[in-house]
This record gives sequence, C-alpha cells and structure tokens, in this order.
Amino acid sequence: MMEAFLPLLQLSNAGRIVNVSSTRGQLQDLREKLRKELEDIDNLTVERIDQLTNSFPKHVRDNMVEKDGWPPRFDAYRASKVLMNAYTRIIAKRYPGVTINCVNPGYVRTDFNSNTGALTVSEGAEGPAMVALAQGGPTGQFYDQTRLSTF
Repeated sequence: MMEAFLPLLQLSNAGRIVNVSSTRGQLQDLREKLRKELEDIDNLTVERIDQLTNSFPKHVRDNMVEKDGWPPRFDAYRASKVLMNAYTRIIAKRYPGVTINCVNPGYVRTDFNSNTGALTVSEGAEGPAMVALAQGGPTGQFYDQTRLSTF
C-alpha cells in the first residue's frame, strides 16, 4: 500500500506515512543473525523482507520457526511488526522526500485486545498524530508513543 501512495506523496511538500507498530516486535527480540541482517539497512532488500514474510507461516506450520533465525515461539503478530519496521526503513531510505516512520501507540483499550489495554483510544492516538503532523522530523525511525526510540 505504501508503494501505491508514494507517487502521490512525492508530489507533496509534506508527504507522510505513519506505520502503526508495536514494542512486541523489536529487533532486540530476534536471534543475533537475523537481528544483524535486519539492522543492516544498507544491504537489506525488499526481496529479502518478502522472502521472510512468505516463509514465516510455512515455518510456523512445520514447527521450524527458528529456521530463518526467529526465536522459538515467535508469533505472527510480532514477526509482522519486525518485518514492517524493516520495510519502513528501506522505503524511507529510498524516498528521502517523504517522511516515513513507525509508531507504537502503546497498549490501547480496543476490541482487538478485548478492551484490556491501559490507554484510551485518545491517549493511543497521541503518538501517531504527533508523528503524522510533525514538520521536518526524522524519517525511517521508530517512536514508542511520543518518544523517539530504537527498532
């Protein structure tokens, strides 16, 4: 979806993409080999992200999730966030005229988690709104709510 909108966003003086992420899918959660591969933004490719994305469900089904370097019992939600974060960094580097970042809104009380979250929807919206509306901020970054953080 990002790539579909990028031609239009490049026409803007303030093009923004904000991907909703999570702290339950950070690089620190990965085994060293995969973590280093996903940290190496200069050599990481969209094709490699696609390969990891496509192989993960099969590896879960075959109980081989560790094959590509994922930790044992790593779930699809966390893998999707790790890979989205990596993809965000690749696209942000490729399109420096568009501000593209990830934001963890926090544990927000929604139907998704049976309303067990600690934050209201309004509180959870603060980080994504701040990043979307920021003028001239960094690109290719991860925010934990409203604070710049690490992937």
